Amino acid sequence: MAKFRGAIVVDTERCKGCGVCITACPCGVIELAKEVNGKGYNYAFMANPEACHRLR
Repeated sequence: MAKFRGAIVVDTERCKGCGVCITACPCGVIELAKEVNGKGYNYAFMANPEACHRLR
């Protein structure tokens, strides 16, 4: 099986920073940004994209 790097796409204006994606990520690469979006929420982003992988 080949390894593929994964990626996430976050709509930063719609993210409420609930943290569900952080606990659901098996590689632990998602974190909340220190910056806030237009609604005042810290949004999710890939903090360590090199560690992200998934098997197909």
